Amino acid sequence: MGNFKYLFMPLKIGPITVKNRIYMPPHTTAFYNFPAEEPWIRLPSERDAYYFAERAKGGVGLLMYGASSVHPSSDYSPMGCVVAYDERCIPCFKRIADMVHEHDAKIFCQLTHGGYACMNELVRLPMMTPSQIPNPLTWAIPKEMEIEEIKEVEEGFAKSANNLKEAGFDGIEIHAGHGYLIEEFLSPLWNKRTDDYGGSLENRIRLLLEIVDKVRTAIGNKMALGVRIIADQLLQGGFSIDDMKIVSQKLEDGGKIDFLDVDIGTLTSHHIMLGGSYLPPGPATEFIAGIKEVVKKIPVLGCPIRMADPVHAERLLAEGKMDMVGIVRSLIADPEFVNKTMEGRIDDIRPCLFCCEKCLGNFVKALPISCNVNPSVGREKEWGIGTLKPANVVKNIMIIGGGPAGMEAARVATLRGHNVILYEKDRELGGAFRLNCKLPGREEMESIIRWYKIQLKNLGIKIILEKEVTPELVYEVKPDAVVVATGASFLKTGLNGITGATIPGWDQKNVVTPEEVLEGKAEIGDHVIILDDEGHCIAPGIAELLATKGKTVKIITRYPFVGMNLQTELGTFPFVYERILTKGVELIPNSYIMEIPELPGKVIAFNNYTMQTREIETVDTVIMITAKKSRTELYDQLKGKVKELYAIGDCVAPRRIGDAIFEGHKVGRLL
Repeated sequence: MGNFKYLFMPLKIGPITVKNRIYMPPHTTAFYNFPAEEPWIRLPSERDAYYFAERAKGGVGLLMYGASSVHPSSDYSPMGCVVAYDERCIPCFKRIADMVHEHDAKIFCQLTHGGYACMNELVRLPMMTPSQIPNPLTWAIPKEMEIEEIKEVEEGFAKSANNLKEAGFDGIEIHAGHGYLIEEFLSPLWNKRTDDYGGSLENRIRLLLEIVDKVRTAIGNKMALGVRIIADQLLQGGFSIDDMKIVSQKLEDGGKIDFLDVDIGTLTSHHIMLGGSYLPPGPATEFIAGIKEVVKKIPVLGCPIRMADPVHAERLLAEGKMDMVGIVRSLIADPEFVNKTMEGRIDDIRPCLFCCEKCLGNFVKALPISCNVNPSVGREKEWGIGTLKPANVVKNIMIIGGGPAGMEAARVATLRGHNVILYEKDRELGGAFRLNCKLPGREEMESIIRWYKIQLKNLGIKIILEKEVTPELVYEVKPDAVVVATGASFLKTGLNGITGATIPGWDQKNVVTPEEVLEGKAEIGDHVIILDDEGHCIAPGIAELLATKGKTVKIITRYPFVGMNLQTELGTFPFVYERILTKGVELIPNSYIMEIPELPGKVIAFNNYTMQTREIETVDTVIMITAKKSRTELYDQLKGKVKELYAIGDCVAPRRIGDAIFEGHKVGRLL
């Protein structure tokens, strides 16, 4: 703690004192309970309680439960959100508050109306907004709110706040940002009203001030009350930080709120707001500091975005940029982030990859959140802190393959007391994921490999590199259990899911795989075609890598657009497109390669829908990013011949890193 003078200093927020300066800002977990008779009513679940209690146990001073609906017309996402306006939520929220309080942490709840961000598919109500302006993402057209509806929503905020008071929560945060209803009233882009709620800034802030008044009346003075704002919409014609300085001062001068919670960006600038791996850490910092300059009497909580380093967080507090530092994804990745920092174990903090894949990506896909590097997310009751018990029988275990699956299995099995030897045929640990980290903009993801190396070293695990394991070696070692994590490789043949056939000409010298490119084993010509069946990051990444070296690059894909499977990773997709388009990469969607003629210099492609063919001239190199094949040879040879045998990760089926780590963790607990 000596190195973190500010981070572990208590902070008074209205009537509440928080033990340190780290808070977990609101985010939706989608760990819901659904009453059978009303499936559109979503209530907090036991999984929610364990999830938040896990972060409280890990040392977080203040947790904020995610956006909770104040009105039936606010079903704001594909997964919806918890209802706070229904009294059935009270016992569910009470369980969360009680479990968080057991660990000397405080918990607030964010109250929200989604406005034009609402889906309302189940409740069959129109979206309600200040003006009838289409949703900029879906082009759905909302209903302009009548005065009676505005008053009804205000009462919904008050009733919801009272329910949270009954549940024992410590505070309420009113959500006035991120494209939702209150921000829509604040923004001249979306508020075109001519009554008392539109026009001047004084009118546009009216809804927020009325909600603050009603919520304060409902909860009294023993709970903290604050507002989540965005300091700048980052949109031409939207409100700027100068506008929000005025709003912030009006909120402070009103004397009804105890804090402001600040970040940047809105629905149509979400890639900044969400901060994926392509964005430098802390893009919101100076905007938060700008609000802090004019707000003097109440704390300013700041969510700098992409916060992963406690030293960075300490510096922001020391420089007076904010009074608390908000961390979400790094606390999803490692719930013990705070305790490890306090104990001086910074190298032990499991790093977030900021891939946006299982947290934000799952949310967009209407799934509960998860995490690529932390398989315990959503399973805290069974797999959380303190649940890893010593094995009843100590075993000698061979783990074959040093990718994420093998390393996680080795780590967990050793923590349970087993004797583990990890074999890797390459010179370095990391497997195929290590190659993915060579892609532009994804270099920082190698942090998880570095973390595993530190953990395995500290645990004293024996690691044997550059060793191809054979059945004979396994029989010679005579382990009690063998875990095969030998991964998978891209096929050069172009085998695809449309026809199941290979592409004629695949075996020519100018046809290569992504591994050969990233390992520097392939000779790449000046004119490159990338065939992309994966639809994720590898094709755009290799295209950017080669275009930066002066190559002319085309990506051809059968999908409607390149990177189709990246679109749910909201903090990633726009950056990928910006990077490849500014480097002149040509995109050819809805198409596939029919043939690579023997005479080098061209490929023949066809359109998926019209079946029309076209020749693409001047092609020196073809990179096949199509099917992967699991390396199962060793597993097949050992099956039935060793005491215990497990296969995990890509050698079972080629998938994402999160699947590999999950299976490694699971087998480590089973052994």
